[in-house]
Order: sequence, then C-alpha cells, then structure tokens
Amino acid sequence: PQTERYLGKAVNRITLPGAVVGLIVSLVLPPGIVDSILGTLLGGGVLWAIGEAYYRYSGQEGMGGGDVKMLAMIGAFLGWKLVLVTLVLSSISGSLIGVLVIAIKRGSMKHALPYGAFLALGALTLAPMTEVTGIDVEDGKVTRVRTDKGDFDAEVTGLDRVPRADRVLADLREQGADSEATRRR
Repeated sequence: PQTERYLGKAVNRITLPGAVVGLIVSLVLPPGIVDSILGTLLGGGVLWAIGEAYYRYSGQEGMGGGDVKMLAMIGAFLGWKLVLVTLVLSSISGSLIGVLVIAIKRGSMKHALPYGAFLALGALTLAPMTEVTGIDVEDGKVTRVRTDKGDFDAEVTGLDRVPRADRVLADLREQGADSEATRRR
C-alpha cells in the first residue's frame, strides 16, 4: 500500500468522509448527484480492478487501498468524466516520474511510488474545469448561476450575497463589448 506507507492510517479519515462530502455537495453544485455517484463508483472500481488483476497475476499487491478510496473521493467531487481524465493524467505523470527515478538510478521497476500524490495532482489540475455560462441577476443580486454542468440557485451557493452584482456584470459586458470591437479592427 503505497499511499498508506507515506501518509499513515490518516488516509481513511480523509478519503471516506471526503467522498461523502463530495456526494452531498454534488446535490447542489456540479457535477450533479448522478455524475458524482458514477464518478465515485468508476474511480474506486477502476483502481480496485487494476489492483486485483495485478495481485492475481503476480501474487503481490500493486495498488494500495488508499489509492482506490482516494480516486473514489475524487470521483465524488469531479464526476465520472473528469475522474477518468484524472486517472489518465496521474498515470502519465507517475510514469514520467518513475522513468526519471529509474534513469537517475535511484530505483528499479520494483520501486514503489506514492500514486496518491499523482492522483491529487491530476485532480487539482482538473478541479477548475466547470465553466460558468451565465448569471441571472434581479434587483442587483445574483439569483441563478448557469454552468456547463447545470443551473444552480444562488442562495445555495452563497452568491446571492455578492454585493453589487449588477455592477460587476455591467463591467463584464463592457469588457466583452470592448474586446469584440477590438477583434473587428
């Protein structure tokens, strides 16, 4: 178990409650509850299957339980699409570092790397991938936020307390008009 070796038994105290928080938050924020549940199952399931296949093939544990739980938690927050991209990014970055470690002769093909660190790096890279596509304003207050992952009431997100939202939106519109005029020249 690479992750437990480097982080101790604290992994379960972070990943299991973190997955629950991700699922709860997804009730009101992107990616939405369905994508979040699928991300949790897919994230944990894929790594578990890889670890199980490796164990059956080699008789040695190749994937720590902490890594499985961590990707399940990431799936709860990012959803099923971005958890797959996280898996690819973490595999690529882990492989590059692994090759580097071998190249500078500080390890071998049996050298264990903390895969959880690469999962975290992949997830942090993808976390801001939700795009805000629109904001509804009434009486100078944000009432609804539209994103590529769905629409959300501003009260739930706390954005209804943003002061002078109408002024911010007017400024954004002016900047958009200015940039449009500049592009035409």
